[in-house]
Amino acid sequence: MGDPIQEQTSSTRPFDGSKRLDWVDAARAVGMVLIYCGHWSPEDGRLRAFAYAFHLQFFFFASGIFYSRNAGTPLREYAIRLARRILVPFFFFGLLNIVVFSLAGDLPPDRAFQELGNLARGCTKSLTAGQLWFLTSLFCVQLVHDLLGRLFRRPLVTLGIALAAFFAVQAVPHIPPLYYNLHTVPQYLLFFTAGDVFHRYAMQRDWMKGWLFPAYGVSLLLAFLAFAKGVWFWGFPSPSSWLALAGWRLLMLVPLFIATVAVAKALTWSTIILDIGRNTLILFAVEEIVKKILIQTASLVSTPLVLHTSLQVLIFSLIAILVARRLFFRALNEALPWAVGKPMPIPRRRALEPLEPRASGP
Repeated sequence: MGDPIQEQTSSTRPFDGSKRLDWVDAARAVGMVLIYCGHWSPEDGRLRAFAYAFHLQFFFFASGIFYSRNAGTPLREYAIRLARRILVPFFFFGLLNIVVFSLAGDLPPDRAFQELGNLARGCTKSLTAGQLWFLTSLFCVQLVHDLLGRLFRRPLVTLGIALAAFFAVQAVPHIPPLYYNLHTVPQYLLFFTAGDVFHRYAMQRDWMKGWLFPAYGVSLLLAFLAFAKGVWFWGFPSPSSWLALAGWRLLMLVPLFIATVAVAKALTWSTIILDIGRNTLILFAVEEIVKKILIQTASLVSTPLVLHTSLQVLIFSLIAILVARRLFFRALNEALPWAVGKPMPIPRRRALEPLEPRASGP
């Protein structure tokens, strides 16, 4: 899900890091479909393995593209603003999921109070809406990225540190979970920083244009092979060392990222796709609620909702996203903008009408 607060803008306007790009929004919509598919497909399904291979890394990458430089802004002020944009939605939607599933009878009172404590500590894996871990992880990743940028002031240095942290964490067999998913920073900082560096040094360079179509074609082919032949190694033997394994996984992300961009570029004409990409925070947050609504609706007509094939999972995911769009997008963006990380609109004061002069006495 990327940075939840960005101004909507046409992709034809100059891009300064704080405005939206249509192809990034479309790519986030594609990534959101993959997230729903990954969460709802069978454990051993190819679609699940394919989605889990790169969808979260791409969301961190897209968030880095929209990262706003904060020169001159005190770190404390930046952290408070970031908390309002990311942690406020985390607490709101975490509480909303607890209330909904308590009313539905899926959370007994003792479990509900336990989840309230876990929500306060940012322990997302033990929540009913466990997918909210992305918000706390994004908050920590973006804060660490900003801190490194203040210390070194060279994006490539920050990228080198993030790359070293990524490989270092691959050598650790188990990292104990920390509050607010701070332990995920070494795993995902690299992709956020890569998005920031990509924006600074590559996005507006003319030399990229000649490579786009060949890169799209090759990447789409490799992505298809990743899905059909095995997401990690395309049928080749697995590397024996952890270093080679981490390097291969990192290298594999490049064609999958490019393939996502190629698909997204072809979908920028769709206002529905762009709307989905601009509201991924809401889709993250209400995923389990929408799933519950669809399952209960199917049970009303005595139709058990069981998904067996990748096509069934894809269709169900698209239906769920469209249902979420209809139920939640407009309601939350207009009625509760603070709940999705947007600043509260300042109400305009009505101009005082001039008083009519009193009629003079006789």
